[in-house]
Amino acid sequence: MLFSIVTELYTIYNLLNFVEGLNETIVVLTVLTIASIIGGSIFFSRLITRICISCVNFSCPLNRVPRKIVDTYLKKNPMMKEAWEYKGYKINSDT
Repeated sequence: MLFSIVTELYTIYNLLNFVEGLNETIVVLTVLTIASIIGGSIFFSRLITRICISCVNFSCPLNRVPRKIVDTYLKKNPMMKEAWEYKGYKINSDT
């Protein structure tokens, strides 16, 4: 998403600096860029608030599962627990 927005902004910049008489095109590209930014923001906010709170990929930087649930999950899955502890994860004793 970031690549497409940067590309759109770079295109608008080039059109503004090097081409005259394309005002409608520049307006359309600006509106598309704004729509891309809004759409991407909505996508990531929904992803983080709806999907990432229940994902079992605990190593993902977007994962928002509470630590208590992660610890409970790892206690029930000894192979995963061993792998995570090998990498330095500490399970809380109060869960």
